[in-house]
Amino acid sequence: MSDVTVTSRGRKHEGWLSVRIRRAMDEVAASFDLSLTDRWSADSQPVPLDTFEPVTVAIDGQRVVTGYVDESAPRYDENTWTVDVSGRSRTGQLVDCSAVYGSGRLAGTTVAGVARALAEPFGIGVVTDEDVGAVFASVQIEPGEKVAEVIDRLARQRRLWVSDTVDGHLRILRRSGA
Repeated sequence: MSDVTVTSRGRKHEGWLSVRIRRAMDEVAASFDLSLTDRWSADSQPVPLDTFEPVTVAIDGQRVVTGYVDESAPRYDENTWTVDVSGRSRTGQLVDCSAVYGSGRLAGTTVAGVARALAEPFGIGVVTDEDVGAVFASVQIEPGEKVAEVIDRLARQRRLWVSDTVDGHLRILRRSGA
């Protein structure tokens, strides 16, 4: 069985009762769901994983997610105490937050250019592996449209995938056969 470690505030949390990690090349944010007992850090000291806590998730020492805790929910009865922790990569912020950019109009830029402009306030970089398509004459952000929605809308027009990296940055790549 693989060893899953969550690191937060310099402390390693291990001893999970259940683990689910999801990465997909067509999803902006990887996600994780974990369940653990009351003594879960490497030094057996109970350290809470609070909502919005920055974390990294590794499998057998290989980092697979860099992100934040979305929810931490304790469960207990007369015999046991556990906590369920769920979260997403840093790019989850792009899924949750509205796109804000000046007047809402960008001109003469590619999908990657739009992504960089919209992700920059969150400290999220944009990685492109290949040609990311032609320049858009004009891009209009709709009121209330989420950052990920804008990027996905434009990426589909250029036949691109939008995903994330293990470091929590946005990745844009060409679909095969496109």
